Amino acid sequence: MAELSIDQKPEGWCKAAESYDSSFGSFTTLFAQDAVRLANVGPKHRVLDVGTGTDALALMAEQAGADVLAVDFSKGMIDCLNTKIDQKGLRRICAVKMDGQG
Repeated sequence: MAELSIDQKPEGWCKAAESYDSSFGSFTTLFAQDAVRLANVGPKHRVLDVGTGTDALALMAEQAGADVLAVDFSKGMIDCLNTKIDQKGLRRICAVKMDGQG
């Protein structure tokens, strides 16, 4: 079995969470807005966001009224998202560290 590269391992993303958020957050938000709109996400929907990163899709789905389970294998990404959830007082997002690759 081939050795995994650093971007295939949780620790690679833990170190990069804050810079990822500041560098790519506004860019990924554009895709998240389209995804939520095209999927007609709204109240009474439940969304599973696998590989959530630092927030884009999870926050858009929550703003549309959905209950969201946001998972990522990187503790750094989840910590970043949980900080935003706490700061904004969001109640319909649960962000947990979980490996969606297996």
